[in-house]
Amino acid sequence: MNSEPLHYQARSFGLLWQSDIKIEHFADAFGSDSNADIIVSETNHLIERQPIHSINRGIIYADGFRFTWNDIATFDMFDGNRVEYCPGANWTGDLPWPFYSTVTALLLAWRGCIPFHGSAISVDGQSVLICGESGAGKSSLTAALISQGAQFISDDLSVVVPDKAQSCFNLVPGRPGIRLFPAVGQWFFSNDVHPLHDDPRDKVIAVPQSYIDGNAVPLRHVVFLSSSENALSEIDRFIRLRKQLFRPNWLDKLPGIAAIRVAVRDISVSAHVSIEPVIGETNQAGLRARAQAIIDRVQSVAV
Repeated sequence: MNSEPLHYQARSFGLLWQSDIKIEHFADAFGSDSNADIIVSETNHLIERQPIHSINRGIIYADGFRFTWNDIATFDMFDGNRVEYCPGANWTGDLPWPFYSTVTALLLAWRGCIPFHGSAISVDGQSVLICGESGAGKSSLTAALISQGAQFISDDLSVVVPDKAQSCFNLVPGRPGIRLFPAVGQWFFSNDVHPLHDDPRDKVIAVPQSYIDGNAVPLRHVVFLSSSENALSEIDRFIRLRKQLFRPNWLDKLPGIAAIRVAVRDISVSAHVSIEPVIGETNQAGLRARAQAIIDRVQSVAV
């Protein structure tokens, strides 16, 4: 077990994380006097647990899951509030990207949140979830929306939390950075971009100044980037949104999947849903125009 104290604190997805290693892609929360929601710590021994399902790179247990990434690290999650990482032969000394994506998404789903493969912004206090297949241009469109005055909520992994008191759904702020192709990063964030280590597509990361830190925003709109322009029926909206769940094969095996599916159905009915063409090849001016049209439509729709 790592003897380092749990002196790193970060805030992301509405939770306070405390760790013995820096969680560099979450928002720093150094000096917080709140009790941590999630504890992250190193271990050199994976305890025996009774498996329920084996899937892809890991195993689901009655009290959590185990996920292994490329001989770099194995992550054990317990009860939605503790993650232990066991360094592998190729450990680099930093938490690999799958900790910030797959591990975090599954942990949040275990806690009753709904993780989507999408980006999110806020316009006049209304959040917009941007969905689409990989490569559809979600992050590029998000960067353009920010350049036109939207506030940044999350990129790639966007998490919705039910608000039972208000009978609504909220998007909670995710990672403060947005991953972009270098040209798009320079268009919208000038030179305030940084390289990402071991990114297979050579993307850079930017941290928008408009990042909403700590405030959940009511989910009012869902935009699908799609090559189809057909109007969506109620069942179509549900099916499309369900496909946008983050790591759906894993989620299908988690104990809370029934509640997640009900929430997806309710979101597909309560939110204003629209289709936009995939981004494809474009330029800065074209992206800005597309973004402004979406903002204008969001502002004009009464929810």
